[in-house]
Amino acid sequence: MCGQKGSSSRLRSIIRFGRYGLIILSVGMMVGLLAACQPTPTPMWRAVWATLTATPTLTVTLTPTSLTATPESSAAPPAASLEPTWTPYVPPETYYPPTPTPTWWYPPTPTPVWWYPPTPTPMLWYPPTPTPIWWYSPTPTQFWYPPTPTPVWYPPTWTPAPPTPTPPPPIVTLSVNPPTTQLVVGQSVAISADVVGQGVVFRWSANYGTLSAYDTPAVIYTAPAYPGLDTVTVAVTNAGGTTYRSVSFTILYPTPIPPSPTATIPATPTPVPVPTPTSTPILIILTPLFPAETATPTSVLLGLAPEQVLMTYYNALNTRNYETAWAMLSPTFKYAWHCCSPSGDYDYANFVRWWERVAQVTVRDLEVASQSDGRALVRAGLAYTMKDGSQLEDPFPYTYLVRDALSQAWLLEARGRDATITGSPVLVPPDQVVRDYYTAAAGHLYNISWAMLSDHFKSMMYCCTPEGQYDFDEYVAWWDSILRVEIGATRIVEQDDTTAVVYADLAYLKRDGGWVFDPQSEIHLVLDPELRTWRIYEKKTALQPLATAMAEDTPESAVRRYYEAINARRYDLTWLMLSHHFKQKWNCCAPDGSFDYASYTEWWESVQRVEIGRVELIERSGARATVYAELAYWLRDGRQIIDPRPYIQLTLDPATGAWLFWDKGENP
Repeated sequence: MCGQKGSSSRLRSIIRFGRYGLIILSVGMMVGLLAACQPTPTPMWRAVWATLTATPTLTVTLTPTSLTATPESSAAPPAASLEPTWTPYVPPETYYPPTPTPTWWYPPTPTPVWWYPPTPTPMLWYPPTPTPIWWYSPTPTQFWYPPTPTPVWYPPTWTPAPPTPTPPPPIVTLSVNPPTTQLVVGQSVAISADVVGQGVVFRWSANYGTLSAYDTPAVIYTAPAYPGLDTVTVAVTNAGGTTYRSVSFTILYPTPIPPSPTATIPATPTPVPVPTPTSTPILIILTPLFPAETATPTSVLLGLAPEQVLMTYYNALNTRNYETAWAMLSPTFKYAWHCCSPSGDYDYANFVRWWERVAQVTVRDLEVASQSDGRALVRAGLAYTMKDGSQLEDPFPYTYLVRDALSQAWLLEARGRDATITGSPVLVPPDQVVRDYYTAAAGHLYNISWAMLSDHFKSMMYCCTPEGQYDFDEYVAWWDSILRVEIGATRIVEQDDTTAVVYADLAYLKRDGGWVFDPQSEIHLVLDPELRTWRIYEKKTALQPLATAMAEDTPESAVRRYYEAINARRYDLTWLMLSHHFKQKWNCCAPDGSFDYASYTEWWESVQRVEIGRVELIERSGARATVYAELAYWLRDGRQIIDPRPYIQLTLDPATGAWLFWDKGENP
């Protein structure tokens, strides 16, 4: 026990002294380092160094010879023994080598770091902490990616797009098997409707006969038991509308077959009895009332109401049964709309040529507006589907029908825009007739525009075909090349009871994009006394303006009036003061190819006002003039623009007798 206590006490003493020694050694190393780091000894260090270093003693020995005075040394002080108070510091080079010695002690310096390794011991527990993260990474990958594909939601967005286009009305063609329009009482035929389209619904009806079905594509029709006219109609409906088609049959009694005579020898002579009159079977004889090439039975219209007659008329045109349709027109109608051929007869040839261009006529909203004894007014919307695929709307919805005194059938008498055709027609002014003509011709309604031309005009411009008829096809071919007609000002310059002269400013937009200005602005018309309507007689070039032009209208006053009207926002007036040439150069063209009136008004709406300065006539020669005008535009955004084109060229319009803007430029 004592030995163990002694050894432990000695061990503690050794450790204690070891610690002290380590401290002393550290202090010494720090002092040595400080000394080694001094490049030049400072006075303080020199003093310390001198204190720690032994100072050598300087000894001087005086000899007798040194005390003997000589002349040369009489002035020198006597030699003496000197002891300096400090010894000058000479840096001992031998002491610098030990300076690296403290560097030798650096290796032990990491000893304190030796105690740090245990500190990371708690970090040994951190590696398990990422273990939950290792499981999280695959979990979201498999869970979120399958439902994330967004294209799953896009297909439903396109689902409403396919049904948006509205399908056209069905195209229906009726066929009869066997093909016939005459049946005897009780006879049956098959009628089928050939339809172009999908999702259609059939509705069949017959006025008097019977049908085998009412909602199938084909039916069996059985004629009634009495003669007359019967019509079978089918209404075919799809999402685009309803198309009506009809076929009419003339019902007759069967022709009686007379019995063949047989010889009979009476046994005994007997008196011959007087024959008793017997009733003869009714037989409708079709008597042609028209020329042989267009002979059509008038009995086909017997028993039909006015609206049924109109429907039968257009159904006959759809089935190319032109003779039947021609027979349903009264002489007045033929004179008004199909007069005349070069021979003076009604123009049946051009009637056929027009309807051959029409693929189908669609009748909408058929109704009787009024009806009395022998007269009826029927309203129906008509649309023409042409063979080139275009759609045309007929501007005349009203049809006037009269009952024929001979056949007692309804015939088409007249057509018009409103109900005034039932009485005395109102005389339309000649300038309005000119506008109506060019509107119909530009709209490719040649059945209307062709009827507005006189025989004189047709014979001068469109005569003749090899068959001796007016060349309707040439007329149609020229107007088919025209996309649009710009009708400027029209003015009646002369008129009496039978003739009229109208000046019209006309420009034609062709399908190739070019504009053609009509040089024949002088249009002569004649009054048809039977119809009391104006027909175009001829066209001429207006070489000089008429005396009816406004005398006070000068080129410079026209310029002032134009810009004053601009300041008043009267664009309807200023637009008419621009010639077609000006509009083509400065206001052409809208998306439909016409002059761009919308951009014209949009520009002037951006101008708050126009300041009109000096206006001076520079030159005038006949129907042309040049005016110099100082103009400044105050825009709504605050800017002021001086017009860079002060020279305005004008032309005198023969249609109105007014000066029109022809062009503008920087020079006259």
